[in-house]
Amino acid sequence: MGTQVGLIRKKNRNISAIFHNLKLNRVRCKDLQILVFLFILIANGSMAAGREIKKEIKIGDYERITIFFNTKNSILIDEDITNEESGIKTIRIIRISVNKSNYIVEFSEGGSYDPQFNFYKETENQDIFIGRIFCLELRVSSEGSIYCSGHTNSMFNMKRKFNIRKDNLVEVVQPFYHVGIKSNAVKKIELFDDFDMKRSIGVIPSGSQVMVIVNSKSDYYLVQDKYGITGWIKIPFGERKSKIEDIFFTGD
Repeated sequence: MGTQVGLIRKKNRNISAIFHNLKLNRVRCKDLQILVFLFILIANGSMAAGREIKKEIKIGDYERITIFFNTKNSILIDEDITNEESGIKTIRIIRISVNKSNYIVEFSEGGSYDPQFNFYKETENQDIFIGRIFCLELRVSSEGSIYCSGHTNSMFNMKRKFNIRKDNLVEVVQPFYHVGIKSNAVKKIELFDDFDMKRSIGVIPSGSQVMVIVNSKSDYYLVQDKYGITGWIKIPFGERKSKIEDIFFTGD
């Protein structure tokens, strides 16, 4: 009799354990469903935001040209349309969608190595040229803004921003262009307090360290000497050898 009671109690405990496990499994299943739902939400959010793609173009023995674009508003074309006669490397890289219109971004190495990105509005009949940017790196954001950088057809590595407005490539005006170069004075440099170059602040001796902070109005640079004193200097656009070692023109 005692043995039978023990068996019954053991069976009851087993049954209770089974029901307990079933409850736990139901909870775990519910948790799993929540996790799957959250994963789907995150995945959909990522798809909506798009993802950034990097494309590199090698030009002969020169550095790589780089373009970054977002899958939210851009599609990779990567079609080589180099002209056999001229031999100038030309590639249709991406198609961008901005304000319900499509635009083609085309890279060309230029006639005498002038790396450039050309923009065309895509139409039924033909592509219409809307603008050109000389740079070594181009970045198209998910919102359609265009950022560029690179020391080409310029005096230093210029960082600029463009937008496409009414089928025109328009540069966003900045109060200054950031330079941020620590360099050396090739010859004596006199500092001034304004663009009129009338009131001298001091002199940076030849061979001394100089920090180039910003550029303004094409020819004017705000620099800083080793003591932290700042002043304006003038370097004409187009000089291939200037009074500062790392400020020089590259291009035609």
